[in-house]
Amino acid sequence: MDRYSRLRRILVEVKSEAVGLSEEHIATVQSVILQFNDIQKRADETFLRENRSDIARINKIVSGQI
Repeated sequence: MDRYSRLRRILVEVKSEAVGLSEEHIATVQSVILQFNDIQKRADETFLRENRSDIARINKIVSGQI
């Protein structure tokens, strides 16, 4: 789950630097940040329920998104 936090932090850094990014790219990065925030919340909830198969499924989805 730390992966989601790290990835989100990296995306926030990219967005804050925004050197050479168009408004469209910045909006896309913001959208991805929000998506990963949602994914992290779902992963945290799943972990608390200890349903490991859901965590594996979420990780597979994230890998595909990356």
